[in-house]
Formats: sequence, structure tokens, C-alpha cells
Amino acid sequence: MRKIAAAAVLASVTSVTVAILAIVINFASDISDHNYVVAGRWIMERRYAMAKKNQLKEKKIVIRVDDVQQGYLNEVSRRMIVDAAEREMKLVLGVIPRNFSEDKEMVSFLKEYFGSVEIAVHGWKHSVDGNYNMPEFGEVDYVDAVRMLADAKREFSVFPEWKAYTFIPPQNEISREGRRALVDVGYRVLSSDGKARNDKTTSTYDWSARKLADPKAVAAECGKALEVRGICVIMTHPQDYATSHKFDAEKYISYIELLNQIELLDASVTTFAEIYGDGR
Repeated sequence: MRKIAAAAVLASVTSVTVAILAIVINFASDISDHNYVVAGRWIMERRYAMAKKNQLKEKKIVIRVDDVQQGYLNEVSRRMIVDAAEREMKLVLGVIPRNFSEDKEMVSFLKEYFGSVEIAVHGWKHSVDGNYNMPEFGEVDYVDAVRMLADAKREFSVFPEWKAYTFIPPQNEISREGRRALVDVGYRVLSSDGKARNDKTTSTYDWSARKLADPKAVAAECGKALEVRGICVIMTHPQDYATSHKFDAEKYISYIELLNQIELLDASVTTFAEIYGDGR
């Protein structure tokens, strides 16, 4: 009798177990897609937490004004610097070095506002055999890179306080040999177009639509980067606010609106040199 009772109990337990397994399998099948979503969210949350842990102690915004150069759109460049300075915002100027020292008016102006800007090296002449759409440092070898960096230093010697600190490659492209040259010459910051902390976060120009980006959208994207990385790098150009190579007052309203939107963010607008140490 005991054997029969034990067998009955075992059969009962087995049937219950099978039933439970069937329910679990069916349930798992029904929510398999949901599981993938939950797992994805968990991974993203972990990545977000790690990024937050590594972010800067204070949130920083860098406005990177590329293509400042000798004798071209100086009125726009000066307006951008002055309007930012009036809001106690500093700019990183990506200056094309070739012949820049010959522009006495612009050199004098930058000396006056030297405390409000960081002069970064933006290539040498920003072209390859006259083609400005070719990335000048994209395939550069070590010897040519060192030579062009030395030429840039010579041009910027008109600024007694200037130091080689930040490099912005034309078209945001630089070869491995070019990177090695930067390190050997003593540059501290490379800002291009990638996923590194100092790379461009967003741009004031929508290249796909070939028009100025919405300043509110640019500021919103910047705000998201600040929450994740603690730093946002906005790329802009004097030519964004020009038409037929002349200052365009209507387009320039977009720059003023951008500054106004940035003021609403909980971050200081500064330079790479001030974020990471000395240098101009």
C-alpha cells in the first residue's frame, strides 16, 4: 500500500511539474520579444551609468569655430567672437595657419580678445593641391605632418602667448602618422569627428539638408551629450552665416539664437586649453 501511495504522489508531482513547465515555456515564448527589449535597455542603462561615472566634474561646452583664416569673412569671425565674449563665452578658433600672420588687422583683433579664445591649428592650408574638399591630413605621412605643424607654429609666433595645444584636422580626418606627429610635437587635444570625448558632438549646419540647423535642436543635442559625457563640442563656421562670401545678417540671427539657447544649459562655455590645462 505504501508503494502504491508513493507512486501516486510521484505521478501527481510529475504531472504538476510538466504543467508548470508548459506554462513557463508558453509564457517565455509570448514575451521573448519583450525580453530582448528589456535586455537592450539594461545594456544601455549600464553604458549610461559608466559614461556618467567618467564624465567631467563640471559640464563644459566647446564652441569650435573652424575655418577662421587670413583675409576671409573676418567680419563674421569678429562678430562671432565679440557676441560670445559679451555673454562670457569663450571660443575655440580652428585657424588655418597659412599666411595668417600677414593679416595684421585680424592678428591685432585676436590679440585684443586673446583671453576669450583658444587658437587651435586647423591643418596648414586646408587643401590638397588646391582642392579644399580633400582632407589635407587624411593620408599625410609623418614627415609632412611635422613640417606643416612647424610651419603653423611659425605663423602663430605673432601671438607671444600661443602654445601648440589643440589640433582640428580639415574635414575632421587625420592619418595614423599624423596622429603620431601631433603627440611628438606636443599637442594635447585632437578634435575631429568621431566618438572620442573631444570630437564634434553636433554642428550648426545640416549637411544633408544643406541648410543651417535649428539652434534649438543643436542645443538639445548638446544637452544630451552633457548628461552622458559632461562635455559637448559644437562645430560651426564663419561661412555658415555668409552669402556670396559676405556677412548675412539674416543667417547670423541663427548664431545669436544658438548662444541664447546655450545660456539655458547648465554648463560653462570654455576652451579645451582651460578644460585640460594650460595652453592657448
